[in-house]
Amino acid sequence: ARSEDLWAALGQVSDRPVGRIMAEWINRPGYPIVHANWADGKLTLRQERFRADGGPSPGVWPIPLRISSPAGERVELFEGEKLTLSLGSSKGLRIDPDRAAFARIHYDSTLFDQMVDGFQSMTPVDQWGFIMDTHAFVYAELVPLDRFLDLVRAGSALNEPFPVRSLLVALSDLYDPLYDVPAFVAPMRQFLRAQLDRVGLEPRSKEADSAALLREILAANLSCVDSVFARQLGARFTEFDRLPPELRGPVALAHARAEGSAAYDPLVRRLKATTSEGERVQIVQALASFTGGSLVRRALGLITTSVVTA
Repeated sequence: ARSEDLWAALGQVSDRPVGRIMAEWINRPGYPIVHANWADGKLTLRQERFRADGGPSPGVWPIPLRISSPAGERVELFEGEKLTLSLGSSKGLRIDPDRAAFARIHYDSTLFDQMVDGFQSMTPVDQWGFIMDTHAFVYAELVPLDRFLDLVRAGSALNEPFPVRSLLVALSDLYDPLYDVPAFVAPMRQFLRAQLDRVGLEPRSKEADSAALLREILAANLSCVDSVFARQLGARFTEFDRLPPELRGPVALAHARAEGSAAYDPLVRRLKATTSEGERVQIVQALASFTGGSLVRRALGLITTSVVTA
């Protein structure tokens, strides 16, 4: 049996041109971006090949696309460059709900704002998809940074691990080039504080399995953007051995961020004394978080020695 036999069988059952669709997807490099624009009660879709740099790149795929709106739900085989649909109202519009299509969805400013307003009512999968697309579009210069930050503010009320983790990944990635931009750091700090308050800094009885991982990531990231929190958390370095496992890395990092050069020797002593590979990684990450030039050079020199690589 060949893959073509499977597509033919699925096509027979669904009464759809599955074979032709799959052949075009498999034999064509890349994947599409669907631009969605709203005007005068009509939704206009335009597709092209997605490029990470946002540059134009013609390309057309046969995209089975589900569209949900107040007028109902419809499925369109979008296989031209452009498609216009009369929907009446854009309120509650969702393109590709549940993220079944292998395409990025780029909403115009009107639709984007509506998506942010309705962010909390989306399913976790739709929230994840919207976050991931918006993150990619910031780099592609298709979405301005301030629009992404509107999404970050809306994300402060998230309560599902999947989209929370996705927004954390996006923020951590953008923090590297934007760490000294107050307009970016402030919403990031607000999001991290809100989520850490929700999860709790201390383990709780009967908490979800994902709570410990989120706690670790949230506390570590918040230590980088909130000096007050870093001082408070870093002060617990003296009780390192008694800390919950997920807090040891963030406490070491917070200690480094808050104390600077005063934290270097205590961290090095613990690094040399430990026999735990996990703890070694945590201490190395803390050493790598120093910000002062001479301190960074000392830490990098140590990290590349046998103390770490042995």
